[in-house]
Amino acid sequence: MPNHEYSEEPVNGTAAAAASSVAEILALRCVPGIGRKGVHEVLRWARELRAPLGEVIERGPKAWGNFAREQSAHYGATLAEHGGEALAAGAAYAEVLAEAGITCLPVDHPNYPERLRAALGWNAPECLFGVGALHLLQEPMGAVVGGVRPDECTRNMAGAAARALVESGAVVLSGGAAGVDQAAHRAATRAGGATIAILPEGLGGPVPHFLREALDAGRALAVSESLPGEVWRKHAAVVRNDTIAALARLVCVIGPNRPMGSIRTGMTALEHGRPVLVYPPAPPHAASMPLYSAPVVLLPEGPPEATVATIKKHWELSEAPGQPWPSKGQGELF
Repeated sequence: MPNHEYSEEPVNGTAAAAASSVAEILALRCVPGIGRKGVHEVLRWARELRAPLGEVIERGPKAWGNFAREQSAHYGATLAEHGGEALAAGAAYAEVLAEAGITCLPVDHPNYPERLRAALGWNAPECLFGVGALHLLQEPMGAVVGGVRPDECTRNMAGAAARALVESGAVVLSGGAAGVDQAAHRAATRAGGATIAILPEGLGGPVPHFLREALDAGRALAVSESLPGEVWRKHAAVVRNDTIAALARLVCVIGPNRPMGSIRTGMTALEHGRPVLVYPPAPPHAASMPLYSAPVVLLPEGPPEATVATIKKHWELSEAPGQPWPSKGQGELF
């Protein structure tokens, strides 16, 4: 298998000197109790002080004078207590990443997806860890997500949705879970397209089997917000769904059955103003799922070709600059 390392050169070709180093951003993640908001806040301090992030972490609030007193006392005290050991831990993590061929993309790096920063703000992941084709994060993305135990018809619809996105010029985005997610990843690469898997567990283990060939061909990217080696956690899976919703320009929810899974992805996408298309149009338990009372497009039953045509139509509508996504009422079938 080839070594899937990312280039440190930004996709747009500009210098990345202003971005935090991998070791520095990992050091912030190692500070106990600082959380995502705290990481973003300290990054802001570094920008306003025009000081390297490592220096801000190492010297602590005593070096900041009046500026420090105007900021959160909690974050300053936390850095003062843990900054030195966090820098050492961050440097160690950076070495582990380099040895494993995993790239860390800090939130202030030019290649970090602007769509993610804009949609999530303080809740944007502090960094993205990845293996594969980094440039895919700069391409238009459409998501296909859904249940983990689909029947054959639902699995076929997931494949049709992925194919529609590929034929529309989109990278297919999903969460790597069994069932609909993996069906979408596979269908995207079979159709000659590319795919991104946002995984809830840390990278560093075996390459996901459903991405192996596409990674070798340079048409896939495995991404995680978790530190390498971290195991699956429910919270990480929920947060991963928010990231998918923020990155995608359009979301297809196929065979949903879990409130905190693909249903959450669809509802979050709606909050971001993304078009959401749902299949099946009238499941027996629709009344218990808020997604079916929201302004979504219900994909029709019938041959996959109808699903492909509907998704292509709404992808084109979502592409029109300055045009709001047209809605024909809550849950109306197109």
